[in-house]
Parts: sequence; structure tokens; C-alpha cells
Amino acid sequence: PAEFLEYLYRCDRSKYIKELMGDRTRTGMAFKIADEKFSKQNPDNHRPGIDDVVLMLTDGEPNKGWSESSFGNKYIPKGGEKLLAKDRADNLKDRGITVVGLAVGPESRISRFRADIQSWVTTPVSKYYYEAKT
Repeated sequence: PAEFLEYLYRCDRSKYIKELMGDRTRTGMAFKIADEKFSKQNPDNHRPGIDDVVLMLTDGEPNKGWSESSFGNKYIPKGGEKLLAKDRADNLKDRGITVVGLAVGPESRISRFRADIQSWVTTPVSKYYYEAKT
């Protein structure tokens, strides 16, 4: 993780902001896709003796636009994307898939979603949660 964090610090932040940063963070949708892809019956991504790992890298709180899919009525209300992320991360962990989280950004932003990410990662949190402050 130290080498990866070092890489993030060296990245061209202006290019990141211009080309990658958006106004939505679909963490729930990302975990939904990972949850569906990591199937013990799927030979494309399951190798005996090799642990499955999901790396969740985010720079913001989970949210979606009003017109974007909610993936079920349970996730329509405000905060639904966060609930979807929690449910799908729990599914992954319940099946023995390691979830590692990396929060990227200034402390003022990370502090708003730190507890969420820490609830999604595999325990112990001190081993599976990292921050790259910019």
C-alpha cells in the first residue's frame, strides 16, 4: 500500500480534477458490480488458493442523481446509495472476499465519509483502510 499511496501523491492533480472528478460517487453501484462478478461458480475470477480482493478507492460520499438507477425500492430514498454500498460490501465480506478501502482527498472531505468506508472494509479496519490526503 505504501508504494500505491506514494504514486497517488505524485499524480498530476490538475489532470485528475479536469478529466476524472465528477459530481457523483456511485459507490453502491460499484460494490453491486463487484458483488455480481465475484461468484464462486464463475471460473473467470475464482482461482483456488488465491484470495479474492476488492479495492474500493473513492474521493467522495456515495451519491447518485435522481434519474440514475436505484437498484430497487429499498435504495430510492435519500441515502440509498450509501445503503446499497453497505449491503453489497457486507455480501462480499460474508462470502470471504477481502474489501480494502482507500479514501483520497483533503481531510475536510475525507472526514465526511471516513466512517462509511471503515464500515465497508474487512476487519480489522487498521489493516484494510487507508487514506491518501491531498
